Amino acid sequence: MNSGQMALTSISVSGSVFHGGAQALALGIDAQGHGAARRFDVGLSLCGGGGYVLANAQTVSAWFYLRPDSDSAPPPDPASQIGVRLTTSTGVGGNTASLIPVGMWFQVSTPIASVGGQLLELDLQGTFGSASDWTGVIYVDDVVIQ
Repeated sequence: MNSGQMALTSISVSGSVFHGGAQALALGIDAQGHGAARRFDVGLSLCGGGGYVLANAQTVSAWFYLRPDSDSAPPPDPASQIGVRLTTSTGVGGNTASLIPVGMWFQVSTPIASVGGQLLELDLQGTFGSASDWTGVIYVDDVVIQ
């Protein structure tokens, strides 16, 4: 997790909302204000933090689910993006989803080879558009490299 002002307020494990297993990562979000207060970035270590994963035409995918704090809360601004960012030996890139659905699971996938040959780091990240504030929980499950 990056330091500084971010929309990320907590990281925990949920046993009540999950996609394919028995638990999911639960990211508490409070996207209010401007700039850094509207983004989150959670880095996941690969190979114990000291190695890399070869691309070999592999893909990184993750499933996301957004639950607002209130039933009457508006959906995230259409300019919002949530997804995976890949850091490889030759660059940074990734695939994010726009027009984010609320209350249903959606998948984001990125071919590793699209940004380099050796996957060094995987980040769950997002930026919330500035037209409206959003608070709630983002659940992440079934992060797979295949």
